Amino acid sequence: MVSALFDCNGAAVVHFRYRFAIWVYPIHGARVFNLSNLLFVGSVYAACVFGLTLLMPKLNKGGEMESIKQEINAIKANEKVFDALLTQQSFYEVSKEDSQIFFGNPDADLKITIFTNPFCNPCATMHKRVEKFLQEANGDVCVQYIFSSFSPDLDFANKYLVAACLQNERSEFEYIIADWFERGKPLREAFFSDLNLDIEDTQVEIEFQKHEAWREKTKLRATPTILVNGYKLPDNYKIEDLKYFTKIEV
Repeated sequence: MVSALFDCNGAAVVHFRYRFAIWVYPIHGARVFNLSNLLFVGSVYAACVFGLTLLMPKLNKGGEMESIKQEINAIKANEKVFDALLTQQSFYEVSKEDSQIFFGNPDADLKITIFTNPFCNPCATMHKRVEKFLQEANGDVCVQYIFSSFSPDLDFANKYLVAACLQNERSEFEYIIADWFERGKPLREAFFSDLNLDIEDTQVEIEFQKHEAWREKTKLRATPTILVNGYKLPDNYKIEDLKYFTKIEV
């Protein structure tokens, strides 16, 4: 729970205590989810963040900000808290059948699906973050991409990137997609002209249609959208935070 104590000079001393397990896992670790439990966990986390925002000026003056940040990060890194928050989010059914575009370890417990647009600048930034995250994850995570350009005139990029994955070694594909996000968008089709990719190949078309079908099934439109084992990543978490949850079971 969270309490804020103020001394006579008005200096704020904030104490965060979290004993979520006794509400979320009351019987020997068994999952007992109900609406009141989930709302409680979400409310406490929101109170932490809101309280920190209000108290930030005084905490900065008192030199206590670093300690508070550490306690907030400890709450975020608690797997039971993350599990409870995650399973409150929207769920989208997704599997290996929906996309063959994988990075990292396809057999990892933690499966991250990113709905991405080859022409989206935030998606390009996200790809750089994904590359760094994968390096730090040491093979304990799988990242799956599902492409959509949202325009038939731009579908060529989806198909070329699918072809780059299916028709090249993994390292070559990783180089091509990183280079596309770095400098390829303004070049459009010319970027792919010397890569010897066959976008008329039957397997490329089948894969492309799988991505299109998933987009229509989920009705998702925002890119990049990050899913964790099918659940939308909670707003207060970043993809980098998932390094704490590589063994999560959802």
